[in-house]
Amino acid sequence: MTEFVKKIDFTNIQNTLDENIKKKNLSISGLCPERHELYKDCFDEIILKLTNVDPEKGVILSRIRDELNMTSESYKKLYESSVSFGLDKAISARQQNEKLHARIDEVIREKLILVRENEYLKRKLKAIEDGEETKREEEICRYKSELRKLKNRNELMKRGLENVLLNSSEQVSNILLDSQ
Repeated sequence: MTEFVKKIDFTNIQNTLDENIKKKNLSISGLCPERHELYKDCFDEIILKLTNVDPEKGVILSRIRDELNMTSESYKKLYESSVSFGLDKAISARQQNEKLHARIDEVIREKLILVRENEYLKRKLKAIEDGEETKREEEICRYKSELRKLKNRNELMKRGLENVLLNSSEQVSNILLDSQ
């Protein structure tokens, strides 16, 4: 194995990779298609050099590369579908949010209309109550006046009756006295 390592100059490949990353000013983390391409080229070069030294190991490494590429493509598709799904959800949420804001505005307008109608009905009720109170007071005054008149009339009739009764009893007494 040490023989194998000596025949392939990994240090030179590593230095070339580092220089290209610095030259293109690529970030070390995150998704970066250019950096991915540099790593892919570097890995292909290692496979090529390894295949020249030991063909069996080169084939195995090629298979590993192919499997990694398929996995990477699967993750890429998953990422893209996730982004698409996220965008759809964001658009849907925004539309729902707009509908809710429109409904809120509508409810606020309805509330203002109902508040105005409530104030109008309160004023109308107050006016009716005031009018009814005035009518009630007038009725009470009229009933009191009529009651006074009736009491006066009753008093007059009572006196008249008393006078009639007094006169009648005097007449009856006179008649009785006369008959004796």
